[in-house]
Amino acid sequence: MPHAQVQIVKPEVVDALAYHGVTNMDIPLTPPKVWAALKKKGVALWS
Repeated sequence: MPHAQVQIVKPEVVDALAYHGVTNMDIPLTPPKVWAALKKKGVALWS
């Protein structure tokens, strides 16, 4: 994904995670970074 597209997607990802307390993420956004940000905020991914 070109860098410009990542910047367009970043606000939407952070907005979606804001409910869980994630307010900022560094690019490039990757699935492991998203999961780590949620885990850091104490979000239970599976019960």
